[in-house]
Amino acid sequence: MKFTEREIVTAICAFIIGFLANTPEGIKLFHGKPKKLPIIAYGISGSCHFCNQLMPILDKLKPNYEGKLNFIKLDLSSDETKKGTDEIAKEYGLSDFVSGINSYPTLGLFCPNGGNKVKIIAGLHSEEDYVKEFDNFTKDISTFCARDGSFLSEAMI
Repeated sequence: MKFTEREIVTAICAFIIGFLANTPEGIKLFHGKPKKLPIIAYGISGSCHFCNQLMPILDKLKPNYEGKLNFIKLDLSSDETKKGTDEIAKEYGLSDFVSGINSYPTLGLFCPNGGNKVKIIAGLHSEEDYVKEFDNFTKDISTFCARDGSFLSEAMI
């Protein structure tokens, strides 16, 4: 079977694009930033007992809020994880939130553009409490955040 130069180049390009599209850099390159959703940012430390209890609760709840909330884990366990966390926080406008965490776990509810805090939830709470907070936040998002994702109201959930 004989291929034209154009067919070969097309096949090589398709292979490279397919490969790159499945890497973190490729995902950003081809798909852009994640869809602008309200943010649940949670600051944790691996040595924190309550953080270790929180993680299974959030893992269980995340699928229920797919397409409604963007969950962002901010691991502050060590200097190495803090570097990655600082980059993520900067990307989502959460640097002030990260620098203000003084106990673990701490969750922050933010408007889609980040940085605009709606509520802080400190400490470990029940799964039911988190469901109530997340449901209220998603249901009443227009009460707190403008259409462009900026902060609208000082009201708390």
